[in-house]
Amino acid sequence: MRKIKDVLRLKLDAKLSHQQIAAALGISKGVVTQYATSKATIITGQLPVEYWHA
Repeated sequence: MRKIKDVLRLKLDAKLSHQQIAAALGISKGVVTQYATSKATIITGQLPVEYWHA
């Protein structure tokens, strides 16, 4: 959960690219993209949480 928050913070607050976020957190760019798109959608209320677990 901590990494997800860090990804969103770096993306939204620091305006870093997915590649920069991946390097900063030691995770892959694909994971950054997955966290940024899936969790941001849930947080903004555009998709109910129960649909994310598919």
